[in-house]
Amino acid sequence: MSRSTSATRSCYNDFMSPSTQLIDQLFADKVLAARQRTLEEKFLAGGNLFLAAVERMKIGILMRNPNATDEQIQAEIQRRLAVSRHMENRE
Repeated sequence: MSRSTSATRSCYNDFMSPSTQLIDQLFADKVLAARQRTLEEKFLAGGNLFLAAVERMKIGILMRNPNATDEQIQAEIQRRLAVSRHMENRE
């Protein structure tokens, strides 16, 4: 077995799921990268995450309602965001 194959294999368990060690290392890498970002980069990342979430919402709405118009999709997104805000305010 080659070195790269053995190194890759050690990151997975017998069921080809990521090992705890790999998951921990990926998390540590994300934390380190986040700490190295400037305040501006962190601020912009929040907006980008929101836009990505809205895109995923649109896809989910279209999967459930393939004939939905743009107006219906926008209305459903607004409804979901209102529900989310309502739930956050209840806590």
